[in-house]
Amino acid sequence: TASVESGAVESGQSVALSCANAGASIYYTLDGSTPTDEDSLYSTEFEITEDTTIKAIGIKSGCTNSAVATFSYTIAEDNEEANDG
Repeated sequence: TASVESGAVESGQSVALSCANAGASIYYTLDGSTPTDEDSLYSTEFEITEDTTIKAIGIKSGCTNSAVATFSYTIAEDNEEANDG
């Protein structure tokens, strides 16, 4: 899951990822491709400064991989369009 719902956000909004499967590693892509354990390992929050799509997957040895989650963010034209948090 992501700490901020997909949608319009203010530039500089931080987004953290988490996985319900304790101990799973989260791998992600920013280019729209489906993530695998060959992609970037998530370790810190993202700062959204441009329109961004994050695709993420939780992977844990001995367990079934999570479904791919997609989170899409656009930079709000004005503050009233941005998500509250």
